Amino acid sequence: MVRAAWNRRVDHPERSLWTKVAAPPVVATLTVRVPRRGPPPARQATVAVRWCLVLWGPPTHRTAETLSSMAVWAVQAVEEQPPAGCDAIEWVLLITCAVHTPADAVERVDCYACRWGSTSGIKGSQAAAALKPGHWRRPTGGGAAWRYTASWPGASSLPPC
Repeated sequence: MVRAAWNRRVDHPERSLWTKVAAPPVVATLTVRVPRRGPPPARQATVAVRWCLVLWGPPTHRTAETLSSMAVWAVQAVEEQPPAGCDAIEWVLLITCAVHTPADAVERVDCYACRWGSTSGIKGSQAAAALKPGHWRRPTGGGAAWRYTASWPGASSLPPC
């Protein structure tokens, strides 16, 4: 999972990532903790969650290679009514794991929100510390990403991503 920082080109009529991911209806709302950054105090933000499948086109500078589009799931979490004087939260998360239900989309946003230090993040760090070396594998199909093959106690109860 990565957070999109740029409005990328996509292979859809909408042509841009931001427009494509903003098109589906809101499927859930979620409260996330926003830590203090500078003068504004820490706060809670209510974000609207939506998701869609996106066909991400290959880079335009590599057209001679005839690369195909890559399918990724995009989950957007956006604060539609931020408090006065605060910047709105807006995350577009790009994920290779399938998102089929609102619960899946909320789970992905929760996982991303953990980076701000929630207790789930601590549990994730403890699970990562228990991983055994040598279980990384290259995915089939020529992908460039690496994935950890879960082999620790209780791994079957964890989500597939």
